[in-house]
Amino acid sequence: MTRPARRRLILSLLVIASLGLVILLLVRTSETNHNRLALGAGAAADMIDIALSPPQELDGKTRSAILELRRQAAALYPDLLAGSYTPSRQVFSISDGLPWWGVAGQFYYGKGERSTDGPSEESRFILNPYLLVAAELRGLSIWSDGERALAWDKARITGQDLANPAFPFYCRPTGLRWRPRAAQAAVTYNVSSYLAELNRWTSYPMAVTDASLDLIAYNARDMGLNYLYLSLADSDNLSASSPMQAPLANPQFLHAGDSCGYPGGCNNMSPRVPELVNIHIESLPARATIWLWRDKPAGIDQPPDMTFTIDFE
Repeated sequence: MTRPARRRLILSLLVIASLGLVILLLVRTSETNHNRLALGAGAAADMIDIALSPPQELDGKTRSAILELRRQAAALYPDLLAGSYTPSRQVFSISDGLPWWGVAGQFYYGKGERSTDGPSEESRFILNPYLLVAAELRGLSIWSDGERALAWDKARITGQDLANPAFPFYCRPTGLRWRPRAAQAAVTYNVSSYLAELNRWTSYPMAVTDASLDLIAYNARDMGLNYLYLSLADSDNLSASSPMQAPLANPQFLHAGDSCGYPGGCNNMSPRVPELVNIHIESLPARATIWLWRDKPAGIDQPPDMTFTIDFE
């Protein structure tokens, strides 16, 4: 085969491969998510308190093993499901055998070789599928955007401290209550007590005014609630750098990426959406009111399929 012919063959193969990738992505994007929550007058339960699972290690697990853990977590509360549950391919685009950002890696070490230290931080949401929208207090972390970032007092913190499950890496939710017949649920974060514990380990004190947050909502998307709107008018003591102007099609999903800086990459969440980040707690108590819809609503005047609230004490 002549050199020009070989070059044409290689180019043709590359074009075919590229078209195949595009087709695969289009098919995956267009897949229907059949998961539905049991909401409204026909729901089996009036009120359910959800036990929140602690994070666990996911490093090296196969995709199928992780999705099985997700199925088991969803099956703990069958009264909240309308029909069977299958983890959404649009949300769980993860790869086999990769590490994950760890809790210590995410909130203490940062990017690099130690980014995977500790239980996998995304397991906080993967293993708690009914925590539809979670608050990540990014302002009280080493990742604060343009604000005073948290600085750990590393001279005092030992490896034993970091291995303690109670170490205040992040603010944990303290309660999750569902009211399926009312199509409502609420999660609570005790920010006051968290700040008191956090400041035992920091180089300088952090305050409520530092407590900006991001919303983690891929659980809502996986459960078939694909659109959301943070209603500041119906929230208390919150402001946002990029307030939502209309319901947002939730793009959050899990995939393999290189943000952790660990060789070979990690499974992690993307993307970072302006309307879902840099939400500020002005004072306590505070509340975030989030409206959720399955299908694209005509606007914010259309009643939501569910209301999810986040209370900060």
